[in-house]
This record gives sequence, structure tokens and C-alpha cells, in this order.
Amino acid sequence: MQPEVGEADADQCGVDVVHADAVRAARARIPPDDDIAHAAEIGSLLSNPTRLRIVVALAPTAGEQALELCVCDLAAVAGATETHTSHNLRALRLAGVVTQRREGRLVYYRLGPDPVARGMVAAIMLADRRG
Repeated sequence: MQPEVGEADADQCGVDVVHADAVRAARARIPPDDDIAHAAEIGSLLSNPTRLRIVVALAPTAGEQALELCVCDLAAVAGATETHTSHNLRALRLAGVVTQRREGRLVYYRLGPDPVARGMVAAIMLADRRG
């Protein structure tokens, strides 16, 4: 009778490499470490619900122009205080996820050009299960 495989053993196959060609091909697809670190940083930033609400609010839908909203409008959208929203916008701006434009006393934010952030936001928009 075979012993049961414990959960700790389930993730290990007991050999170094079974399919060397497949492993080489998979490794060749992995971006450079800097790109991986950048994607992880953006993912970490967007794991915060307030930040996620902010970037989704700024993301254009099909056929729509990019939105620009000020801190007070984004606070209303995110359901947060202006101070909390401003703090989160600073983190998003420093990472290049959003950009800002000043008009008099108001600062308007829009989704930045970072392709990793835009891709993650697009994926989140696709995952909307309401429709």
C-alpha cells in the first residue's frame, strides 16, 4: 500500500528537471529582473482598495477619453477623505501610475502612460462581473 502524499510533498516532484526544453522556453519568456520588480511594485500599489478605486475611476472605457479628476472628486469616488486620497495619489504618482496637471489651485490627475499599470487596470476592468 502506497503512503499518502502529504501537503508538504505535493509541490515537489522529486527530480531536478523533467522537461528541460520546456523549462528553457519558459525561462526565456520571463522579463528582466527590473521589469519583474516594477510589475510587482505596481501590483503591490494596486492591492490597496483606495488606490485601486482611484485608478479604475481614471481609466477610460472603450471609446472614452481619459478622465481627469481633482483630489476632492477622487475622494468622493474612492469613499475616502481628501487627506487619505491625496496620500494615495502621491504614492501612485511617484510610481508613475498617475500623472498630474495643475490648473490654478486645483490639481487634476489622470492615468499615466505606464504600460504595466494600464495593463493591470485593463485586466481589472475586464474582471468586472456586474455586466
